[in-house]
Amino acid sequence: MSDGLGFSTFFLCLSGEFDPKTLPGVKPLGLIKDIIITILSPFLALRASIELLTTFRAPNSISGDKAMTGIKRGAFTEDLNFDDLKTFCKSKEVTINDYWCALLSNSLYQYFENHKNEKFGGIPSYVSMAMPYSLRQPPKDKKDVKLVNDFIAVPIQI
Repeated sequence: MSDGLGFSTFFLCLSGEFDPKTLPGVKPLGLIKDIIITILSPFLALRASIELLTTFRAPNSISGDKAMTGIKRGAFTEDLNFDDLKTFCKSKEVTINDYWCALLSNSLYQYFENHKNEKFGGIPSYVSMAMPYSLRQPPKDKKDVKLVNDFIAVPIQI
């Protein structure tokens, strides 16, 4: 199993023009960081387990008190024009990341505000989520490429 970056690396190998510098956003992890992550990984797993076992379980925010049916629902949106988004963000002197974080924050707040009495008993003071953190090291050459999904889920509260 792998993700988009794993497949990008795989297809780059197949192209015959392998250059790890062309891979998006993968920087080598320094020795100290590698050692720290290796040492802390069991403690992070323990922390995440304790948090999952002790966290108050609010009702399902999508279905409320209804039982899960297994029926999947989906929605589609229009494609975003990233050139327009970049121009807008530059005009406001913010990064795209800042824009998306503000958009997510406001969207969650509006959702909780609109449904606070029917589902939540008020607006929650925080939302627990898991943030993926990649442990993948950039390959030095073709023989180092593996289709794996090396990541950990770091629990956060926003």
